[in-house]
Amino acid sequence: MATNTDILIVGGGVIGLTSAYFLARSGCSVIVLEQSADPGRQASWAGAGIIPPGNPERVTSATEKLRAFSVSEIPSFSETLRELTGIDNGYRRCGGIEIFTPEEAEIIPSIWRREGIAFEELNACSLGDIEPELMVPNGSCNRRSESPVSEQSFRTFRLPGMGQIRNPWHIRAMIRACELVGVRIIRNHPVTDVVSDGDQIEHVRAADRSWTAEKYLFTAGAWTNRLLQEVGHSLPIFPVRGQMVLFKSDTRLFSSVVIIGKRYLVPREDGHVLVGSTEEPEVGFELGNTESEVESLKTFAFEWFPTLQSTPIVKCWSGLRPGSQDGFPYLGQLPTVRNGYVAAGHFRAGLQLSVGTGILMNELLMGHIPSIDLSPFRPDRSPIAVQMMAFRS
Repeated sequence: MATNTDILIVGGGVIGLTSAYFLARSGCSVIVLEQSADPGRQASWAGAGIIPPGNPERVTSATEKLRAFSVSEIPSFSETLRELTGIDNGYRRCGGIEIFTPEEAEIIPSIWRREGIAFEELNACSLGDIEPELMVPNGSCNRRSESPVSEQSFRTFRLPGMGQIRNPWHIRAMIRACELVGVRIIRNHPVTDVVSDGDQIEHVRAADRSWTAEKYLFTAGAWTNRLLQEVGHSLPIFPVRGQMVLFKSDTRLFSSVVIIGKRYLVPREDGHVLVGSTEEPEVGFELGNTESEVESLKTFAFEWFPTLQSTPIVKCWSGLRPGSQDGFPYLGQLPTVRNGYVAAGHFRAGLQLSVGTGILMNELLMGHIPSIDLSPFRPDRSPIAVQMMAFRS
């Protein structure tokens, strides 16, 4: 027996749930098929929830516009979730500190300046006033000097508009919000077949049943390519394992998100400090923590915050991020089927891009002109040229 709906979403992570929420609010009947018992328990749950600032009116590239558009919607959306569900997703505008090499510092702040993002460069004294526990190598405070925090090795910048979300709290809020607006979330239903006839998807198979819809949206993260191959379209989306370490202090050691290269430290209000993350595409779909990578994260944390050496680790975990060939997501209608769409490949930025992606998928599937141009993200695009981005996580 087939179960019919307006929109069938394959994948119940943060992208699928957010898209489902907006589509249901637009009046569609929506079913989400999730392969596990717990929606959002892969990359969506495992991430740090860093929310960079953004000004969509002044960005110049399409890839940056997606980030700026999405993060500008997050504060109001977080309040909407809290009012609807009674669940606080942990959104806080806590500020952030980015630490660059001298070469990076010549480029990235100029991108912020063009976008109108507030920032200031810190010398060692001002950094010490803001985050006294943060130890920048070769940085020392001379109250008579206005030089950068470390002229030899690093330059440090503060971004007051950076924020954070507690990923597990946000997923719980999204699940409840979806339920309240009528979305049916079907757990333990991995899709095994996608059946098409010509340029139309006829149905998908999950748990020995057929599921039919007017339109199908694939938001299965790192698993998306396996499904799309069945309708004749292959996307270079692949799993990238990221390992995380969680410390717990009796007191709050620092308040700003701290980002150095591809790694970060995120302080929670309750004394937890989240440290991440590795990037391991070579392990495929294998989850788990390894002693060597956990040690590397601990070494990184101790280098920048020596006080963490006496702080206990309470948990380690990993998640599978959906990487893509050029690091950017695929958003849009599939070229091989008229009623198939994809929103996947968000890599490290799934949560920060989720609200924007959900809005855009709702607009696209409802036949409206999307708020931003999606052509640079189309599923049949050539890889986007390598470019320096305003934010790396």
